[in-house]
Amino acid sequence: MKFPKPVIKTINYKEKNKSAKIFSLVEYFRKIKGMKKEQMECLKGRLMKRAKTILVMCDYDLNKSKKIVLKANDYFNSEGLEWGLEAVIKNFHILDRKTYDDE
Repeated sequence: MKFPKPVIKTINYKEKNKSAKIFSLVEYFRKIKGMKKEQMECLKGRLMKRAKTILVMCDYDLNKSKKIVLKANDYFNSEGLEWGLEAVIKNFHILDRKTYDDE
């Protein structure tokens, strides 16, 4: 009787690190917006997709992504507008320029 060979799973640390960054950015957005965890659960898939897009635009730099989201919070709240991660993506070129102007 032959036993099947065990399947050895390899962990891709780069992919694991990317998903951790995506989750961290979603949590940061939730804290800035003041959302409860229950509210976030129904939007989690959509938020994760948008957070990944923002991270790709920032070359997976989590600090830069958080600065962009913080700038979006300041910008849209000063204008009296509702915003989400979609608005950050659409206005990324404006927010990115504001980030570099401040440095």
